[in-house]
Amino acid sequence: MQSSGSQTKQADKVCEWVDLERQIEEDEAKVKEIIETIEMLKSYESAVLYHRYRFDKSLGEVARDIGWSYSKVSKMHGSGLRRVQRILDERKARD
Repeated sequence: MQSSGSQTKQADKVCEWVDLERQIEEDEAKVKEIIETIEMLKSYESAVLYHRYRFDKSLGEVARDIGWSYSKVSKMHGSGLRRVQRILDERKARD
């Protein structure tokens, strides 16, 4: 026979697990939305953001991989982030 303290600990662990599952689902939905938004950008902005965040590369690494200057990659990164934010803000305003 389990004590009530042991049962409480098990119940707490189950609740914790359910909360983690819910958080993972929410995070996956956010990631999917952001990836879809990045895909809506101009190809060069999309390429920079995708390499930067999907592959966790520095802007210098992205510049080297794509064959652009660091300055150009930095500008594309900034303009891409602004466009993503604008699109997300517009979606939020509609919902």
